[in-house]
Amino acid sequence: MLVQINYLRNHKSVDVGPLLSALCEEVSRRDIDPDRLLVNLDWLQYRKNFRPPVDARRYVSQSGERLPEVELAVDVRRLKGGPGELVASALAMVATEESDRRVYLEESHPPSRSLIWSFNAAYWRNLSTWESVFKRDFLAALPGGVTDGANPDFWRDRLTEFLGVLDDLKQRQILPEEIFVLELGVGSGNQSKVWLDTFKALCAERGCDYYSRVRYLMTDFSNDVLRTARETVAEHADKVSTLNVDVVNLQEALSFLRYKVLFIHSCNLYDNLPSDEIARRNGSLYEVRARAHLSAPAVEELCTHYDLQPDELRTTIERLLRIGPEYFDDVERGINFWADAWDAVHLEEVYVQIENPSEYRIAGGMHGVWLQDLLQGVPGDLRMHLSTGAVTSFVNTLPLLHPNGIFQVQDLFTTELEQFRGTFRGPGKMDGSVVNWLNGPLFQAVGAHLGYDVHLEPFRYREKSNIVVLSTSPRA
Repeated sequence: MLVQINYLRNHKSVDVGPLLSALCEEVSRRDIDPDRLLVNLDWLQYRKNFRPPVDARRYVSQSGERLPEVELAVDVRRLKGGPGELVASALAMVATEESDRRVYLEESHPPSRSLIWSFNAAYWRNLSTWESVFKRDFLAALPGGVTDGANPDFWRDRLTEFLGVLDDLKQRQILPEEIFVLELGVGSGNQSKVWLDTFKALCAERGCDYYSRVRYLMTDFSNDVLRTARETVAEHADKVSTLNVDVVNLQEALSFLRYKVLFIHSCNLYDNLPSDEIARRNGSLYEVRARAHLSAPAVEELCTHYDLQPDELRTTIERLLRIGPEYFDDVERGINFWADAWDAVHLEEVYVQIENPSEYRIAGGMHGVWLQDLLQGVPGDLRMHLSTGAVTSFVNTLPLLHPNGIFQVQDLFTTELEQFRGTFRGPGKMDGSVVNWLNGPLFQAVGAHLGYDVHLEPFRYREKSNIVVLSTSPRA
């Protein structure tokens, strides 16, 4: 068997001797070929995630025929006491395909179509109610409780550059009368306020009239979020419009802005959009499929605490996600049930072989961007995100950008594919939402195909920040 000790990349010291001993014993007494067994020992950076401490994964062909390979993924961070029972349970399931009495909430899908994204969307639609019940806002879940999207020093530098662009257009007498600014995903509105405050101050310092010409468009799919953000920027109300849109498919709602937006930006939006994953194992390529479920102990606990029958649980969750916490007579009880169910949701994963890797597109609707090209020069086993929703949003937003405009994203980007090897990049749970790292090299490949250079640079305004700043420029 091949054991990959990935957690050493995080400089963690863990005694995995008991785990490996239990693993060898279980493999020796089960119908599992050790030569076909890959064991990944990880340290999951997200304390809340969709993986059990020990997770077994099957490999299947495109037609669904079972392949001999088996993968065992272990989160050493959550190994407590004797690991033998966890290992035995995981290998028993993968060997016999028994469900260990878990309750499935959906069929198996590519991860971007999983039920977890219905949970995610419902969270943002009901954000104010969630925050009211738990007495904290969503920013409290971020490292340090702050968002780098509202850093005033960062914005002063960036908007100084933007003023240079506007000055150049004005000098050439091609500056539009209206200066359109588009923000994707507005959160609490703090980033919008810092942007507008800083831009207004810089214009006053320079004695220019650009602020009076700004048309700032705040977009989000959640009316609840937009309502809060409008209150945050109330002093700039005459400059701001709010639009309820699907940030993945912006062109449908914003086609009137084609080639007109001079500044487009977002922060921590892309990492909150649906993503698929692919894996390469022993030279073969696989598509990851996922299926949301609840373990038997979690089912028992939820049913006991909320006076439900096990066969009612899936329907209750589906109605909660469709209707909201008001489905319960007591809204606070509905929120608490929702949070408990969300904590308990795991994803059962399976690897489905990609029969023709040379024809596999890595970005929906994108011709000419191929998986094989992206993986060229990165040998060995690798599992990586395809950033499905984020790439689609990026592709659909670029046509709105003015030829001299600025497109900027602050988010959790990898800057090279090697960063996916040996380090868990999500999905993780952030309160009631989902977070995934983004595939920076994929954005660069897609940008190049569309005629843009995509630049990735670290966020230098807060020590130990994981944020990377993506920006675009037309290719010469």
